[in-house]
Amino acid sequence: MYNFLNNFINVNDKNSIANKVRRENFNHFKDLVSSFNRKVKILDIGGTQKYWEMMEYTNPDLLEVTLINTAENKVTLPNFRAIKMDATDLDILEFDCDIVFSHSLIEHVDHEIFATIVRCFNRSYFIQTPNKYFPMEPHFLIPLFQFMPLWLKKLILKSIKSPIINEVEDINLLNKKELRKLFPYSEIYDGKILGITQSFIVMRRIV
Repeated sequence: MYNFLNNFINVNDKNSIANKVRRENFNHFKDLVSSFNRKVKILDIGGTQKYWEMMEYTNPDLLEVTLINTAENKVTLPNFRAIKMDATDLDILEFDCDIVFSHSLIEHVDHEIFATIVRCFNRSYFIQTPNKYFPMEPHFLIPLFQFMPLWLKKLILKSIKSPIINEVEDINLLNKKELRKLFPYSEIYDGKILGITQSFIVMRRIV
């Protein structure tokens, strides 16, 4: 059963249905980039070069990508650079960018602080995050896990010897209403699996 769920929903599996949705969501970003009609500077908060390679979107004639991450982030492509930094410590005056990009990070950090930082850049942005009301919690692959009390979550993760048990307290998924409040001037798109919204794309275009 776990292998089935992993193949179905695991976004780190290149062939999973969830990764297909991720690619469909990414088309909105490609459309945003194309609207500039020039090479664009991307500030990817919480990202990795591996993600961009998985999306097959690393063309140095199109993009210059700065990756911000709390972990060491290896880059090998000439148009990528990595900076070790906490997302909530970002100083907008230090970074010149056209698009602020973030994939599945906001649910791991303080929502208000993160949204305020993104909005203060006064640049186009593209934010992806899982839907709180999708029945399968995306990080732990347990049905309705996000609605369980913390003590029960820890008990379950301990029983299955989850390698990411320490992350459980820091993950707080969002719904569309909360996203609209955090990003009031944005467009919000639904990424669906079998007709059910699995994720949201929050996008604002400033060109």
